[in-house]
Amino acid sequence: NDRLLQESKLTGYPNDYPIIDYDFQAPISRYGACRAHGDRLRLMHLFISDFDTEISTKQAYFPKWNSTDPKDISFLKCSVRADNDGSGYFFAGAYEKGLKYNDFKDVQVVFSIQGKTINLPSIDVKAGALFFYPFNIQLGSVQFDYILAQPVAKTQKDGKTVCYFAQCEGIEPKCSINGTVQALALDEANILDDVMIYVISYEEAKRFHFIDGKPYFLDGTVYCDSGKILCEQVSNVDLKNEITLTQTGKRKLPYNHYLLSTGKRCYYELKLPENILKKHKDVVLEFDFEGLNLQVFSRNQIINDYFNIDRKFIMNLRDYKEYLEKDSTLIIRTAPKTKFGVSNVYNEIEIPLHSNALSLASAKVIKTGEV
Repeated sequence: NDRLLQESKLTGYPNDYPIIDYDFQAPISRYGACRAHGDRLRLMHLFISDFDTEISTKQAYFPKWNSTDPKDISFLKCSVRADNDGSGYFFAGAYEKGLKYNDFKDVQVVFSIQGKTINLPSIDVKAGALFFYPFNIQLGSVQFDYILAQPVAKTQKDGKTVCYFAQCEGIEPKCSINGTVQALALDEANILDDVMIYVISYEEAKRFHFIDGKPYFLDGTVYCDSGKILCEQVSNVDLKNEITLTQTGKRKLPYNHYLLSTGKRCYYELKLPENILKKHKDVVLEFDFEGLNLQVFSRNQIINDYFNIDRKFIMNLRDYKEYLEKDSTLIIRTAPKTKFGVSNVYNEIEIPLHSNALSLASAKVIKTGEV
């Protein structure tokens, strides 16, 4: 592959990209691991599939903004989605990438839908918080004015409507029925007539899964295979001492340009145990990296690369099994950041100039177990 179709400025793209690594910090990593923001996104997916499948049919309403400046952080970004009967959800966000919001105190929301005025409870919104909660909603036989918690999933059990909510960050959960407000206890059942509400604490909600109508609280990456629920986790078994990473001499390798640096290259030899993937299904290597970019080679074949976004270069070895079976030694070529050289769109951290420092921090075994 001559990489002529590689997305880069040379081929007309606005930014330069890695050749191999198209991870882009997605909720599910290139290796299939669920990241922290994937745990938060899962709550939204569950809501759409297991709480309100018709959310997309509800009309969106937006307030009159104080300004149209996208960098104006003086006011809370919020919206409403509601149906023609005035039943819907209030959305609030005090987070945007690259901006630093302050807390919003005593937020009061009043709006009208179909001639009906709706007053939502006064709340404080923490900087960085993102959440939504329902208003004018019927669950079972109970009509709620609002439920101050984020809906996730609901099901029917023993004649009751069982609902799972997540705590809105920094906000004590409560509900209102016919104007009467009552607190909702965290992490235990709240029974209201034929409705049972569980409000999961904010941190615990990140572990929440809802599979075949049943709740699970699990760490790691969870998936189903042939009717089984499996959970992958990074174990405490560290094979770092069985692996060597040593600086070596210059090697003649392809794709040097795609390191996008005018600085001096550095070369490392990574020696792995020959039988590492026979003993273990997977091992995740974590490196500390101070350079700009790096590439990984098996012999002369590029098999991985990384643009430095967080100083943590990660490799899950099972993706490279076919290469490691032929040769358990890999070569890593690094490039530094230079004062007048090329940088890349990813750098949102401070990277020291002229550094190629690379070290192996850990080599943890991945364990897979059935739930």
